Amino acid sequence: MDLQDDIINGESDRHEFKEKISDDTSKIIRSAIAFANTRGGRIIIGVTDGRNIVGVDDDPFKIRDNVVDIIANGCEPMVPIESYISTIDGKNIVV
Repeated sequence: MDLQDDIINGESDRHEFKEKISDDTSKIIRSAIAFANTRGGRIIIGVTDGRNIVGVDDDPFKIRDNVVDIIANGCEPMVPIESYISTIDGKNIVV
């Protein structure tokens, strides 16, 4: 199943949507820890809870690096992180 199908299917125990990164980074950390303690998962930034792809407002590379830093610095022990940027319907999302 590809990323767009995962978005269409909605949030689940393996997919968490974030429209943007808020100042409250604890939600991202909690999601990363939950995924690390189960079968893994993806935090998808630039998608609303209602499954609308809105994309990210700022430089997607900066947002990706920020999310990686949040998870790397907020999880003990460190969890494995894979990240990438994808474009769907001309909108950049960070995974």
